[in-house]
Amino acid sequence: MFDTILLTADGSENAKRSAVVAGNLAATYDALLVIVHVAPLFVGLNEITEGPQARHLPEKVRSDIEALQKQTGGWEKTPFAQVPAPPSAVEFLSSVIADEAENIVRKQGAGKIDRMINQGDPAAEIIAEAKRRKASLIVMGSRGHGNLKNLVMGSVSQKVLQLADCPCVIVK
Repeated sequence: MFDTILLTADGSENAKRSAVVAGNLAATYDALLVIVHVAPLFVGLNEITEGPQARHLPEKVRSDIEALQKQTGGWEKTPFAQVPAPPSAVEFLSSVIADEAENIVRKQGAGKIDRMINQGDPAAEIIAEAKRRKASLIVMGSRGHGNLKNLVMGSVSQKVLQLADCPCVIVK
């Protein structure tokens, strides 16, 4: 029934719950599970330096952040959240999010796993990857890290649901 399942991963709690569902479905149907993480075009430096991943920043990321701090003249002049993270930091955070999703789906028994990490408009990238992979199902959290947190369903999941050519499972 499901040959290729596309799982979106954004690090949110709903995304983690959706990884459990996707992992179970992939194991049940012996399907290829494609983990898709799309970093938004703007990632604030605070998203990299706050949270559990901050303790494990590679030296390259740390030095890039220090260089950025020197370039901007310090954080006192610019709100921390509005300082764009360097590309090395965005790549690191994306890898942490995809690794976490992969660990969850493996625990559920998924065996065939692939990953796609990109940066851009999340909904557009998810739809494009689903078409490229000829996904038979998309599994995603109902609300991730979007700016419109007060909506019942996040704007990314809503767009994907409307534009996808295949069935979608939205997990709360």
